Amino acid sequence: MANTKSTPARRRSLTGFTVVALLFVAALWVGAQWDPGLTLVALLYSVMSLITFIWYWRDKRASIGEKWRVPELTLHMMALLGGWPGACVAQQVFRHKTQKRTFRVVFVFTCGANIALISYLLFSTTLFAL
Repeated sequence: MANTKSTPARRRSLTGFTVVALLFVAALWVGAQWDPGLTLVALLYSVMSLITFIWYWRDKRASIGEKWRVPELTLHMMALLGGWPGACVAQQVFRHKTQKRTFRVVFVFTCGANIALISYLLFSTTLFAL
């Protein structure tokens, strides 16, 4: 039986999601050039992504050393609060939390919920301003 955990197709899908995450943050910074109100949003995503990246790094190190681990709920909440781009990058860089299916399903849901909420907030305020 083949080892399905390291198939090239699986790596490509994770990498694609990471590219989307980075493009999302880059688009916020580009948008901030035209709408200064987006600067705060871009800064929030950037800071939360950095914090989330560091927490993934800590959790990966703890998993190797069998020390206290960061609860999965904490990682999900950080993603939901805007740190999901940093989580995507950390998952690729550290190869961490990429194999546990239940974690991945909840993670994708938190990313989708975050994108939906920020899109609603950005577009509804823009539409009402017209």
